[in-house]
Amino acid sequence: MPSLRSLIPIRQRNSAGFAATTTHLAHTGEQGPVFRIEDVSASHNGVPIVAHVNATIASGHVTTFIGPSGGGKTTFLRLLCRMEDPSFALHTTGRILLNGENILTFPSRSLSMTSLRQQMKCVYQTPQLFPSSIFENIAYSVRMQGHQSHGHKTEIEKRVIQSLRDVGLWNDIKDCLQQSASVLPYTQQWRLCLARALVLEPEILLLDVPGSFQDQETVELLATLLDGLRNQGRTIILATSAMDFASRVSQTIGFFLDGALIEYAPVHQVLTDPSNWHTRLFLRDRALRRL
Repeated sequence: MPSLRSLIPIRQRNSAGFAATTTHLAHTGEQGPVFRIEDVSASHNGVPIVAHVNATIASGHVTTFIGPSGGGKTTFLRLLCRMEDPSFALHTTGRILLNGENILTFPSRSLSMTSLRQQMKCVYQTPQLFPSSIFENIAYSVRMQGHQSHGHKTEIEKRVIQSLRDVGLWNDIKDCLQQSASVLPYTQQWRLCLARALVLEPEILLLDVPGSFQDQETVELLATLLDGLRNQGRTIILATSAMDFASRVSQTIGFFLDGALIEYAPVHQVLTDPSNWHTRLFLRDRALRRL
């Protein structure tokens, strides 16, 4: 069977072999865009990995990027949080505007890397754990905010416990908080990283959600959590191939293929009547895998 990329008509590709995209979404409600992406491309050692992406991401919404492995969605997520820094190896063009400030041109007078890190947190598909206990993986972040002990139970302990409850881990690990975090199974390690991000109460949360998160219990747990965060006005941006999860939590879905954002629309439109047939092919393939 030919690859998805080989099915893109030649006339839709640019000189780098990608389909150039101009996708702007008309958002409803009072929330304006928190991110405005203007013709963003990225290449690593001359190899294109994100190509000519234009989009707006609404504040207070859940926006999800889907697509096949290697399609560019994770790299794009890392560009949004500046974990893929422009360097000799990584070349970027275009602008990523966060509330009007181009974050690809740090530092600036109004926004530093420190303030950016305070505004947003990113949880990667591969858990990035500290080499310490389960408790310390979260407590360390709280201490970095300057919280100290008060009374019989410390503020730190209270926040650690609450964050573990929020991600559905407390009942499973409450008796082994002093054990190394590395002993946890993969899905619990990922949720521990999510708890560590949530305890800092970021305005923007970026999540690279594992495709293995397909069971109904996990989907509902995380969906309920993200619904609550969105109702608090948080902005949530996801990259995932877990379609049940994406369809449950998202207001907007974008489809990445070979570095190009070839579809970007409200969730009901993408899932029921996508405008691009490559999106239809991807969704059909995912549906067949669940049979």
